[in-house]
Order: sequence, then structure tokens, then C-alpha cells
Amino acid sequence: MMTYHQHDAITIASSSAAVTGIAEGCSAETTYQGEHRVVHIATPGAPPPWLEDEEQGEEQRATIAELVSHFGAVSRERGVELVKFGSVYIGEVVDTNWRHPPSKEKQMTIAAARKKALKSADQAPFRGTSFEHMRLRRLHPWESGNFPPHGAYLRVHCDPRTFPASQVMDWSKRIVHKNEDFVVVDKPAGVPTVPTIDNGVQNCVFQASLAVAGMPPGSRSLPPPLHAVSRLDVCTSGIVVFARHKEAAKQLNELFRARRVKKRYLALLTPGPAVPTGSMAHCCRSKAFDGSRRPRIYADFDEELLAGDKWGGAWQEARSTVLLCAPATGSASAVAVAEDRERAEAAARALEESAAGAAARLEAELAAGLGLGSGSSPEEIEAAARGGEGREEEDGSTAPDAEATTAAEAAREEGDHAPHLCAMELETGRTHQLRLQLAAMGSAIVGDTRYRGVVGRVHRGLRVDDDTSRFGQEPEAIALQAARIEFEWQGRTVVFSTDRPSWAL
Repeated sequence: MMTYHQHDAITIASSSAAVTGIAEGCSAETTYQGEHRVVHIATPGAPPPWLEDEEQGEEQRATIAELVSHFGAVSRERGVELVKFGSVYIGEVVDTNWRHPPSKEKQMTIAAARKKALKSADQAPFRGTSFEHMRLRRLHPWESGNFPPHGAYLRVHCDPRTFPASQVMDWSKRIVHKNEDFVVVDKPAGVPTVPTIDNGVQNCVFQASLAVAGMPPGSRSLPPPLHAVSRLDVCTSGIVVFARHKEAAKQLNELFRARRVKKRYLALLTPGPAVPTGSMAHCCRSKAFDGSRRPRIYADFDEELLAGDKWGGAWQEARSTVLLCAPATGSASAVAVAEDRERAEAAARALEESAAGAAARLEAELAAGLGLGSGSSPEEIEAAARGGEGREEEDGSTAPDAEATTAAEAAREEGDHAPHLCAMELETGRTHQLRLQLAAMGSAIVGDTRYRGVVGRVHRGLRVDDDTSRFGQEPEAIALQAARIEFEWQGRTVVFSTDRPSWAL
């Protein structure tokens, strides 16, 4: 029998503690976070040898894969696959494998935690349970056939996001450099730098660790771990650095924190004006007025934002330097822009109705916040938001005659309608920084469907600017590459770079 409870828009299903067959004695719950299903399983508790006041019962045992299959409502093959993906975690409320019994105080604490975690299903055994004394870890790929310990907790992510690009790469060819301290890897687009919560295998750091150790995929042992000291978005390609031991990780992290690492990027921008060369500074924050945390559009640089509580406070500096921005004339760039335009048009058609509704709501809220009427035009709203900037001046000036346009102006106009190849140096390292800075400057990176809808917009301190309804889906790949990295190591300057991507040729 299944019972359902509603808690903060998350549907929780509790199975009866008296389940027949292989899962007899287990209890489980299913939570839904968005469209992703997570199953929580508690195996029957049994005392360790050093707890004499409880009896050790014998019962039919099920393997981890069988429990995942039964409570996750998936095939056994899928259960094995989820373990291999690193989508299953285990936590032992009572550890029966200690060589020596812990102190009496520790024994009592652990016993209490176990009893708390193994309440009856009617009392929802996982909600409100503190797993402070639980050793939660991701299961290794070869552990699907193991029997879980008594009193264990399993967390199963039934719908993990997959990254197929990681499985078709020859990762040995992605190693740019390795020494006894660190490894430099050319990460492909479409692959996360580090494991996600529901996929521990299809990522750059794990695959690179296998390649460095010379171990084939599917090995029944783990390679020596690598420690990520730099990261890129899933959709971004290029240079990342992994430390090979903790001391190297500590030193490299200190270099990044002190901004003593030079990071150069290449980006292909959609047709439009060139981004001015020189410093590019903005103010950013991930925490919105309502407290939610996710990237927002950037504000123009303002020292007051960084220093105080203006506009809700918690603003940070986002700074980079545009080294070069020139028209891209290569055939590969033209193909990339054409493909990007097709994707943009398809997305626009699919979202046209909802986008129009969202835009109307945004403009209405913005007009109300500025004290304007509901019928105000977008131009009036924009002018009022910028303190009058952009209003037409009646000073008697006239527009230049079209026939007086010079050849230089014509050439510049032609350049403004061309895609541009942009070289930038990143100084700070905020989430999605270059993508959001370029959007604030009025430019879009080819393929960046997430921020295409906010190109040219900047935060003006209004709640409406925290709205992310204009954001699109996160893309799998964009025309942005971490092309070069430079830092001091053991008294000398080291520089690592990768080949130009096809869209930059």
C-alpha cells in the first residue's frame, strides 16, 4: 500500500514497512524535485556486535541493485546502470565494521540515530532525520551486486542527467600536460568538469584520472583522484587544471584566489557591433531580492554597489579585459553563425507566445516601479529607467544626410553586421561571467540560448530585473573556449594552450 503526502510542493510516497519478497523489512520514500525522481531506502536495522541489548535477526537479503530495481520501479539492468553512473549513495547509520567498539557515549549516539532513521513508514522515516553520524558516500560502479549493511540508507537518483560526449572521447588525447603535481586537460563542450550529484562517471575529472592512470573504463578499482582547481561550464570547452595531490591543490587554489593566474578565452559572437577593447567591469550577484540563488543579469559597475547595501547588497565585482574583437570571416565561423541562427529561430517560434506574455508582464511591472502609466511605450520606460537618457532633444539638430555617408562609415556598418571573434582575459571568476558580461554589453555568444533573451539588458536595482523568465535553456555547447592559461610554478612561468576550435579558424 502506498500513501502520499504533500510537503512544500514536493510529493512524497511512503511504502509500507511490511513489503513482501526481496525488500521485506525495508522502508522507502520517493521525492520529486522538479521532474527528477529520488528514492530513499532504509534497510532493516540490526545491532552491531558491541550492542548487547538488541538481537540480531536473520532475514532475507537483497542486493543493492535489487533494492534499487524494486523501490525505483526500474529493471534490474537499469538498477545496475544507475550504480555504474554514480547515481546511488549509501550511508550507514550504524557502522558494524569498526575494528574496535567506539566509546559508550558514541555507541548511544549512533544507536539513537539508527532508531530515528528507522521509524515506521507512517511517521515518514526520512523527513526531519539528522544524518549527522552517517557516512554518506557515492557507491562505486562495481558495488551493484553487494549486500547493503543492516541499518543502511540508500539514496537513488532515478533520472540522472547523462553526458554522452564523455563516452566517445579518447581522453588520453585530451591531456595537454602532466607532471607530478598537476594535470592540464582540454575539456570538450558538453561534459561537466566535475561529477554532478546524480552522475559520478561522465565528467572530465574522473575520465582524466582514468586516462592519467592508464586504466580502461569499467575497471573494478578507482584511479588516484585528481582535485579540480579550475572549472568551466558544461557548454564551454578548453583548458582546466587538476591537482594530483592535496598540497598542490592548496598551492594552486591560492594562486587562483590571489588572481595570479592569467586565463585567456576565445568567443565567437553573433552578428552585431564589436565589443570595445579594454577593461570590462560590471557588478553581479547570484542572490536575488527574494533570497533565491542563481545567476542574474549584471549591473553597470558602481563602487556604491560593492561597498554597501544599495539594491539589497551582496554585490560582487566581475571584471575582464577585451584584448581583441574583430570580424570573423572564416567559413567555419559562418557555418556556426548560420546554425546558431536556425536554433534561435526555432526556439523563438516555440516560445513566442510565452515570451510575449512574460515580456508584457515585465514591462508592466517595470512601468509601475518607475511611476509610469500602464500604457507607456518601451522607449518611455527605458528612458525613465536611465534617468532621461535617450530622450530626444529639441535643439534644432538634424540627422546627417544619407548621401553624405563616407566609405569608412559604410565599412564600419558592414562590420557591425558581421560575427566577431573576441579574445578576452578573465580577471575574476564568477558563475557564467563572460556570458553575462557580453550580454550586458549587447553581444551574444553563438549557441548561448540561455542568455540570448537578455542581450543589452542591465540590472537597474528593480525586482523585475531579478526575473529569469527571459533566460532560455542551458545549451550543451557554445562558441566559448578557455584557450590559454599562465601562472608561476616552482619559480618559473608555465603556459598551457590548446588548439583553436573549428569555429575560430
